Amino acid sequence: MSLDLRTAVPGTFGWAVLRRLVWATRAMFLLCGVVAASWAPLVPYAQTRLSLNNGQLGLLLLAPGCGSLLAMPLSGHLISRFGSRRILLWAFVLTIPCLPMLALAGATWLLALALAVFGAALGTVAVGINDQAAEVERISARPWMSSFHAFFSGGALLGAGSISWLLGRHLPLWGCSAMVMGTIVLLLPLLRFGPGARPSAGAGAAGFVLPRGVVLVLGVMCFVAFMAEGATLDWSAVFMRTSRGMPMAHAGYAYAGFSVTMALGRWFGDRLVDRFGAQKVLVCGGLLGAAGLCLAATINSIALSLLGFVMLGAALANMVPILLSSASRTHGMSPSQAIAATSTLGYAGLLVGPAMIGSFAHYTSLPVALAGVALLLLLMAANGLLMGRWIRSDSGQAEGMG
Repeated sequence: MSLDLRTAVPGTFGWAVLRRLVWATRAMFLLCGVVAASWAPLVPYAQTRLSLNNGQLGLLLLAPGCGSLLAMPLSGHLISRFGSRRILLWAFVLTIPCLPMLALAGATWLLALALAVFGAALGTVAVGINDQAAEVERISARPWMSSFHAFFSGGALLGAGSISWLLGRHLPLWGCSAMVMGTIVLLLPLLRFGPGARPSAGAGAAGFVLPRGVVLVLGVMCFVAFMAEGATLDWSAVFMRTSRGMPMAHAGYAYAGFSVTMALGRWFGDRLVDRFGAQKVLVCGGLLGAAGLCLAATINSIALSLLGFVMLGAALANMVPILLSSASRTHGMSPSQAIAATSTLGYAGLLVGPAMIGSFAHYTSLPVALAGVALLLLLMAANGLLMGRWIRSDSGQAEGMG
């Protein structure tokens, strides 16, 4: 039986029930990671099948981001009305017919449509699983968010790594899609053991406000972090195939390696921030990410390029949580408004970043475009050095700028 936590209070249930809630929520984060990462190894196949240059591919990669950004505000309204469990169920189900189209679509418009629907479904899933995670934290009165997101990264590793491994053993594309669909069917029943969370009545009353002051600065930094993550998801396999000569079937290992260190970094992230402070973790992350992308982009070696993406995963692991947490403690905006504004700028980076990289690569080269992202990460690290007044790991209030 499922447990609806909307009316529960801490201490009214035992650890066995809490453990069930936590693992059900972790399973949904894991499933989201598997489904989201299943696209990464298929990108070079789609580019070859449809004879797309880098600029055309970059435009095509706008489709999932547009779908996500359009679906997220609507998903919040639907969750407030019907609860996250029901919306998550239908969102995951919606990804199932998209998967074969991602693998086999023979027309650009058809693949763009599939990607838009796929992105809308995953955007809805992202809102739903974070809503459930927040509800588990509220009921248990203890933090779980970092470990939940670690399971997302673990799922991304599982999805990208297993598909790349199967493609290397000549499993057809439709077989890989069938494997992901089977994973959805296998794990989705665990959703009934998770919380049927609903936001509080006033949760969305404040609405969205434009970022300003320090929140705008944090949002721009979040944009860069998401842009680097989107570059890895959408371009790493293409880069490894076209610029490093890696076999197409194995090119997805770049994103898989990125996901390994992303998951490990998130799993231990809370302890790192507690020990070294949020500012040091953020600045070191920017420097490590810039070094990793420079290594991948400038040295013509498959092994060193893979190492570069592995370094990037470790670098980005805790950037967005630190930036969102810092935004929530600024003056002048409510925590929910600040987080919403910062997140929106971040997702804009995920949306337009891959397209910008594709356009820039079309006129220069893909290694040069990735080196440009490395430069942005370096600038973000430098900005982080100047932001110690606002990027903090304690629970006190950070001061705003406007």
